[in-house]
Order: sequence, then structure tokens, then C-alpha cells
Amino acid sequence: MNNQQLFSILGKLSGHLVTGSPQHESEIQRLHQALSRALLPTDIQQLKSSHFTFENADLFSLEQISSERSAALQAIVEQRTTTHAEPEFRVFVREVPVRGSLLHGSIPQWANTAFYAPHP
Repeated sequence: MNNQQLFSILGKLSGHLVTGSPQHESEIQRLHQALSRALLPTDIQQLKSSHFTFENADLFSLEQISSERSAALQAIVEQRTTTHAEPEFRVFVREVPVRGSLLHGSIPQWANTAFYAPHP
């Protein structure tokens, strides 16, 4: 995956999140660091179980990401390409409020038998 593809995926996953406090901003930075250590496919649709039409709106385009967030994402892309570390995590975007193997879109197929352990 090249740098532009990685930036695009990171931007689509978390670039438009809005924070209300410095603590939330640091949590977003932790999220970005975790995503930089994750196995990310080249196609965003492999991370999601569905596609909503509002996701195609200009509001969610990569150009709408703030310059500070964009710079932070670009730094993560640069770091990932220079370290060449093996992925530690797999990522999935859950779009439903509950988790269950029989509920469509709540967990990816590869994680049907995975154990959930919350991160401290």
C-alpha cells in the first residue's frame, strides 16, 4: 500500500472525528497510533459491513479534514512507511450499537470466534 492509499484510509476512518477537549484530542491521537499498527486493506469497504449514501457527500471528503489533523495523519503515514513493522491489530468499523455474531454488521466475519478484551 502506498502513502496516498494509507492516508486516504486513515482519513476516511478517523479524519472527520470532532473533539471537544484536549483530552479527547489526545485519545484521537492514540487511536491514530493504534491504526498505524493495524493491518489495513487497500479498500475501505473491507473494513465496513455497509455503505451509506451520505458518506459520498463533500462534507466527508479528504479535503474537508482540518489541516492539523491532516498533518497528524501524514506524520503517521510517514512513520509507518519508515518503520516497516508487522501489523499488531486488525480493524473493523462497527456501525451498530451492539455486538453479536448473529447481528449483521456488528462484528467482521474473521472475528466471529474472537474474544473481546477492552484496552485499558
